[in-house]
Amino acid sequence: MARLVAISLLMFLVAGTSPASEEDRILYLTVKYAGKTVSLDDARVVDGTIKQPRQPRLTPGSLHFTVAAADGEVLFAGTIPDPTILHVEYEDDQGRLQKLTARQDPAIFAIRIPYDPRSYSVTIRRIDSTILDVKRLSEESTFLGTLVIDEEVRNR
Repeated sequence: MARLVAISLLMFLVAGTSPASEEDRILYLTVKYAGKTVSLDDARVVDGTIKQPRQPRLTPGSLHFTVAAADGEVLFAGTIPDPTILHVEYEDDQGRLQKLTARQDPAIFAIRIPYDPRSYSVTIRRIDSTILDVKRLSEESTFLGTLVIDEEVRNR
């Protein structure tokens, strides 16, 4: 009986240390946003999962990104709040919570994408006005750039 328990424990430990499947990995991009352009600072594959994205919030100033394969097939899309606006909360001398909003340029931010070895590029657009339909994105946004993901990163 003890031998059966030991074998079961060993199998559990070996299974627990196996490499993560594609579903358990994230393509983590660090992006620099300066002026009206974006550039890729770092790209790596890390263990983890992406939360199911909510309905995109296409509000003015937010960034919309589209991940595409080399043949142009859209693999993933999402939005992030304006990374140039920094929100800080702090306690003042009287013990009251205060809020401060500041603009930062350049801004460094992260984009998390479900890992897919076909991910070739990420196109980022800044939303100019409130959009109710993502089909109008090209009319209501400013193109900031397309970031190409290095082949070595894609094939990890």
